[in-house]
Amino acid sequence: MNKIKILCLILAVILVLPVMASCTGNKVTSTVTLKFQVPTEEVDEDGNVKYEVKFTDKITVEGTTNNKPTVLQAVQLAFAEYEIDYELSKDSTYLAGAFGLMEQERTDAEKGYFDFWECKINGELSAEGRQSVTEIY
Repeated sequence: MNKIKILCLILAVILVLPVMASCTGNKVTSTVTLKFQVPTEEVDEDGNVKYEVKFTDKITVEGTTNNKPTVLQAVQLAFAEYEIDYELSKDSTYLAGAFGLMEQERTDAEKGYFDFWECKINGELSAEGRQSVTEIY
């Protein structure tokens, strides 16, 4: 009887190990550097606008292969860690306000909001749209 119990235990472990291995292989980790900057009134010698850096940090965000981490998740994680107040859009798809700067403070009747937190990845604008769908990997 003991041999059957031991054999069943070994078989159960053999069946469970591949399942556990497939779950852990599904994990995705991304380390990114976040930098929040706002334009100043100053320009450099080439006529480019100078920026004031409000926040910069390197952060690691986790997700899965089916649900990769997004820019918005990285921002929320960093702001929570440093206890920085922020506000999301009404539909919770992008950062609407941070560091005392809110998108609704400056609007234009023709263009709508024209001050907002723009997301660039490696210096380029995301073609995917909102920060909540822009994956980082």
